[in-house]
Amino acid sequence: MLLISANPCAIGTYQPDAGQTSCLDADAGYYVDSTAQTTQTECAAGTYQASTGQSSCVNADAGYYVPETGQYTQIKCYEGTYQIKNGQTSCDNADAGYYVNTNGSENQIPCELGTFQNQTGQIFCIVAEPGYYVDSNASITQTECDEGTYSSNYGASDASDCTKDEGLRLIILAPIIAIMALIALSVTNFSVISKKDEEE
Repeated sequence: MLLISANPCAIGTYQPDAGQTSCLDADAGYYVDSTAQTTQTECAAGTYQASTGQSSCVNADAGYYVPETGQYTQIKCYEGTYQIKNGQTSCDNADAGYYVNTNGSENQIPCELGTFQNQTGQIFCIVAEPGYYVDSNASITQTECDEGTYSSNYGASDASDCTKDEGLRLIILAPIIAIMALIALSVTNFSVISKKDEEE
């Protein structure tokens, strides 16, 4: 009587049914890490496998993540988030004082002098407003000019940008003064017209 021996399925393959003449390759998103297996194993969250017939899964790259098991692709971190480590299931929001303006970023970027950001997960920094300055990197606030000084420009980066220039203050206040004068003149004219109407 002729006996035929069964051959074990190789690593990367499996066979769930008896009496078969071949083995099945592990699907993408799965792996088989030993011989003679009847099942394939899902890639863990944080890992993936793009190819079939594999014996292991691949860690997600820095700047990417894999949130679920059995995945065959990794996902780029979105703008406003980043991931410095490999094999992660999520990305981190950019800290306050930082931003991330590209997908798939491994790092967050500090706000430069003259800018700030007071929220997390942002894609840009905020330029310091006139009357304020930001004199340090990665700042979460802008600093108001000292009393009696003023900066007319956006993005001031030092307290020295705030000046006591009276001429500048007059330029800033002139439109306000003109508007107030026009209002006062209009009120005066209205009062005169009303008085004439009453006399008539």
